[in-house]
Amino acid sequence: MKNHSIKCNNCKNFDAYFIKGRKRFNQTKCGWCIANKENADVDGWCTRYEEKRPVKSGQKYLYRYLSDILTDISAIRDVIEANYIGETTDNEEM
Repeated sequence: MKNHSIKCNNCKNFDAYFIKGRKRFNQTKCGWCIANKENADVDGWCTRYEEKRPVKSGQKYLYRYLSDILTDISAIRDVIEANYIGETTDNEEM
């Protein structure tokens, strides 16, 4: 019996095709099935269905990533300033 809630569109083995629209890419009604190695319809289904993992979205990951980048940039700045100050004091002594 066919389960209508299990569709290729929700399968992790399905890669939809997109066409370029005026302002964005639009998803087509077909795509590529990695498991069966053939074209598949968005509303189709097969026995090799595997549920997609939910995409982690949220700003806390973005904030953590940006915080790490800013920490790295601050460390690089400290090194550059230390080298610059060292070079200026060496030039003043001469």
